[in-house]
Amino acid sequence: IDPQLTGPYNDIIMILECLVDENRLKTDLAVQMFDPTANEVLTEIAALARNLRPRDYLVIYFSGHSTGGPANSPRLDALACYDRLLTDGEIRKALLEAGSNDITLILDGCFTGSFADGVSTEPLPKAFAGTPYAVLAAAKPASPAYEVDDREYGSIGLFTKHLVNGLRTRQADWPDQDGEITVSEILRYVRPKVEDESSRYPDGIQYVDSYLGNSDPVIFTYWK
Repeated sequence: IDPQLTGPYNDIIMILECLVDENRLKTDLAVQMFDPTANEVLTEIAALARNLRPRDYLVIYFSGHSTGGPANSPRLDALACYDRLLTDGEIRKALLEAGSNDITLILDGCFTGSFADGVSTEPLPKAFAGTPYAVLAAAKPASPAYEVDDREYGSIGLFTKHLVNGLRTRQADWPDQDGEITVSEILRYVRPKVEDESSRYPDGIQYVDSYLGNSDPVIFTYWK
């Protein structure tokens, strides 16, 4: 967590409460990491992936600084860990032994849409596009991601604020209202909210990005 950013710690707590404590989708294990090294993150992801069974699901959430750009950009597609940048290709490698394809990455940081563009910064043919996994990114490869002061949540990522709101209020469960919220449903809710609110900021609109893989995993269920 960068001292210049006050939101990521709160983001993680909010997501943990929402996806674990308030979620009726069965969760066997939740791991939270603050200020981890890149290798600590990779070790944890690889261990979780190896233990997945075919009907299991895995959600990986990140909040903080990140770097990236369009497919022709020389910048790494990476998340900023405590000691170094963690690239998309390294995370993809850590998931190679996953026992389930029901894996969703939720990334709240600038330029994180570069994780969904299919261009890996490691020697792999693809990063995440082309895989069965889903990626929800707070910002397109050339887009900023904002941190806001919210009356209810305090300092929080703009993307994470609307993500949590959509799940907690159940408003993202649309149009079917079947008690389950999928990746595409939360994306449909979050995208216009983030883009509308960020249109008032001087550094430009925050455009949410995504890649939905070969399926549309459920990430939240609730009692009607």
